Amino acid sequence: MKTLLDTIISNKEPNARIHFIRGAEEEFALSYETLKQRALGLRAFLHGQGVTQGDEIILLSQRNEAFIEGFWAAILGGNPAIPLAFGISDEHKWKLFRIWQQLQSPWLLLDATQKERLEKFVALNGLNSLWQSVQKKSIVIEEIPPLTVADDFIAVEETDTAIIQFSSGTTSSPKGIVLSHKNILTNIRGIIKGMAMTEADSTFSWMPLTHDMGLIGFHLTPFVQGVDQYLMPTDLFIRRPWLWFQKISQVRSTVTCSPNFGYQHYLSALERNQSQDALALNHVRLIFNGAEPIAVPLVQQFLKKMQIYGLNDTAMFTVYGLAEASLAVAFPEPGKRFRYVTLDRERLQMNTQVQYTENGVSFAVEGKPIAGCFVRIVGLDQSILSANHIGKIEIKGENVTKGYLKQEELNREVFHEDWLDTGDLGFLTTDGELVVTGRWKDIIFVNGQNYYPHDLEQILQSKGVTGTGRVAVTSVRGEGEERDKILVFILYKGRLPDFVPIINAVKGVVSEQLGIEVQEVLPINQLPKTTSGKIQRYQLSSRYQQGDFNQVIQELLELSAMDDKGQQGVSTIEKTLKGICDGLLANKRIDLDENIFEIGTTSLVLAQIHQQIEEIYPGKVEVTDFFDYPTIRQLASYINGKK
Repeated sequence: MKTLLDTIISNKEPNARIHFIRGAEEEFALSYETLKQRALGLRAFLHGQGVTQGDEIILLSQRNEAFIEGFWAAILGGNPAIPLAFGISDEHKWKLFRIWQQLQSPWLLLDATQKERLEKFVALNGLNSLWQSVQKKSIVIEEIPPLTVADDFIAVEETDTAIIQFSSGTTSSPKGIVLSHKNILTNIRGIIKGMAMTEADSTFSWMPLTHDMGLIGFHLTPFVQGVDQYLMPTDLFIRRPWLWFQKISQVRSTVTCSPNFGYQHYLSALERNQSQDALALNHVRLIFNGAEPIAVPLVQQFLKKMQIYGLNDTAMFTVYGLAEASLAVAFPEPGKRFRYVTLDRERLQMNTQVQYTENGVSFAVEGKPIAGCFVRIVGLDQSILSANHIGKIEIKGENVTKGYLKQEELNREVFHEDWLDTGDLGFLTTDGELVVTGRWKDIIFVNGQNYYPHDLEQILQSKGVTGTGRVAVTSVRGEGEERDKILVFILYKGRLPDFVPIINAVKGVVSEQLGIEVQEVLPINQLPKTTSGKIQRYQLSSRYQQGDFNQVIQELLELSAMDDKGQQGVSTIEKTLKGICDGLLANKRIDLDENIFEIGTTSLVLAQIHQQIEEIYPGKVEVTDFFDYPTIRQLASYINGKK
């Protein structure tokens, strides 16, 4: 098979299905053969609307069934498929229009709800003229009539474009990663071999299909292998995370996946929901862990917690990949226990040989290059570095993109002959296994030392200052300055006055642990990420330098300087109460306006909190007062009023 079109034409597995999970008890199954017929019917309809071979089709649907049918209709029609995540922010809507203007002959396949949101956005932003041209080539999925006519198969070449995966750049022009049929199938074959996939496997994923791990890893890979796949909507996982392993236990899927965020979200839900006693996970063979820098302490916590449900410690499969490689670059050996290395922080510079130690910063071992992909480590002068020396990670192979869409200058910059500069840093061990340490552009230089944002972020998480995936550390350097200014961005949507204690906590922890100063700690409502889930720290640095956060910085300075006695009284009590709660609520951080009962506080912990409050504010609070004043802010105000 040379193309994705060949895979759907030749798929002869009569029993293999896609199972669309819609809830705890609701599921819809679609055989691969039925999918082919439905996709052919949709392709015929699109052809009737004027879509011709080579036209790009943007897929904008939150419903997995509609997305997959649209994807395969594009493949069967010889149309490059463009998966596009649609968030609620204006930046996501701008991204659609920026992509539209880059394409040769685009069409838009979208949900009715997405169209309504776009129409409102267009009216507010004066895009009526552009919207008219988009509307002429838009097809609303709900308005498609019953499909009865199927087109014949067409011919495509393995070098033809199958997918264009656009970066998550929202404040500038997104970069389109062009992937051919050959790129993708080469990678899928390498994935199947690297994970030792057999007909006995089945996969389960809640990752969005607009993400390369979701689409290529957990839809196309099981499709090519001809095994069952289970797809759960991402928003369902967000709302009911315990369904992830509950369903895996029920259907006995052997392979699943998640970035850091998913493990943390699941563990938090597990603490609140104790109905997981019936889980049986001894059949789970692999849990892919990638997309973000892998958090070693979180992996250890997850494996320890899940042991009681029979999850084997060999299931954690820490991998490395990026969209430019189609998806996968390096895998560990299946069946081996999770492994990591701990390195001396002071020996993480470029071209430096790493020093293994017991106390330092830990990085996951992400295995050897998969079949069809090659990896090398080079220095700043492009010289090839020997084992255990940190340098830039470069890749090549038939799975690697030939370049970014209409980005000739960028292509010249990132390609060195056939080798692609990934932008990541790392080293190969003496056994040839890859360890990724960070991003070249993200390194922070202070007092002659290199610091990795990932290390600082893990320290803040381990000390309970912030949760996993909720912090980004970056830096900027002004003209003529000899050291970087450290910036810490915290995902935060609460009141600005409540953010001041977080600033103090962040600065205190970094100073205590590393002896360096943090210049700014700033709240942000969304962390920019790539399609592979990696934080785009450079965007935060750029926005800082452009002055986007100046107003917030000034407001925080004023709040920090406030000395009004009435406000100070409440703030002191709030800080005291928060300290008590944070100390007794293990692995949790409660916000000032968060209901203490909604985060799973037990009667025993409530009694302990009351006991400590009684020691500091004797006679001010009864246990029953927690029900009338369930947030820290409300209880602090109540105590302040009784003084």
